[in-house]
Amino acid sequence: MHTTRLALATSLLALAGFAHVAPAAAQSKAELVDRLIQLQRPAEAVTVELVRTDASVLLSEAGVALQARVPADKRDAVADAIRTDVRKYVDTMLPEVRKIAEEQVKAKWAPVLAERFTEAELKQLIAWVESPLYRKHQELMPQLYGSLHEAVLGDVRTKLSPQIERVRTEIDQQLAPFVPPAPKKSPK
Repeated sequence: MHTTRLALATSLLALAGFAHVAPAAAQSKAELVDRLIQLQRPAEAVTVELVRTDASVLLSEAGVALQARVPADKRDAVADAIRTDVRKYVDTMLPEVRKIAEEQVKAKWAPVLAERFTEAELKQLIAWVESPLYRKHQELMPQLYGSLHEAVLGDVRTKLSPQIERVRTEIDQQLAPFVPPAPKKSPK
């Protein structure tokens, strides 16, 4: 009878996706919070988003300047040099921003998690985050968000485009009085 109950409990745990999780050794609440944060890696996500966003802005601004200032025959070489500079920026800033983000996670997340969750709840969260089901879900999220982004963009593009063009025209009209006149050609 006891063996049957044990087998049933083990089967239920396996179905829930938690059978691979060994019973946690006695850990303090702070250690459990640290483990949960380590598993979720929020600092990494923030770091990559911030640095990539900045790099995208830099490249976008450079693209505008390239078109306006650099002769066509030299654009490729200058663009390559700019991309190299932006890559160096990313490589330099990722570790620095990651360190700041990790410090902020410890300062901002850890106290809230420790306050709002019991040790038992933290253990359950850790088991869930470590579970194959959660990993499978997380691996699927970029694909799901990507398809959502494409679908929404496809559906709204026809609605947005005319509005964007209208606003561009209005901006051009507002700026028109301030555009310097074309330089006069001097007589030869």
